[in-house]
Amino acid sequence: MPERELLMEIASRVENAALVGLAADRIGRFFGMSERTANAWQLIVVEAVNNVIEHSFSYETQHRVRVRLRLADEHMVCEIRDRGKPIPKQVLCKLKSDVSGLPAAEDLAESGYGLQLIATLADRFDYQSQAGTNTLRIEIRIAARDESTR
Repeated sequence: MPERELLMEIASRVENAALVGLAADRIGRFFGMSERTANAWQLIVVEAVNNVIEHSFSYETQHRVRVRLRLADEHMVCEIRDRGKPIPKQVLCKLKSDVSGLPAAEDLAESGYGLQLIATLADRFDYQSQAGTNTLRIEIRIAARDESTR
């Protein structure tokens, strides 16, 4: 089957994250996601793009963010690439050691909450930073494992 994907490049503006989220939602539904799974998918994608804009670029609007949404077997995949500041290693280590749930309310202001949300809702979450390019890859199954847990 030929690859089915949408590749977008956006300016690092918060309002553009919502546009990417709308695309993710519609594409997910087109490929058979339930309303609940599509809503989670949209939240994941918007949060990921917002994190790049906020943390990698400190809300500076002159930067570019590449977003690739594609169908891979029975998953939707989102790959986000930027050339901003990488995610700190200590945040990634904390995520890898505990993705059991969201932090307590008093910890929400701390860096990493958005990533914790993404890691909790996604079926797969990978990040790497090489040669000045950061790549965040997120996957979610089109048919949720158990709709009651989403």
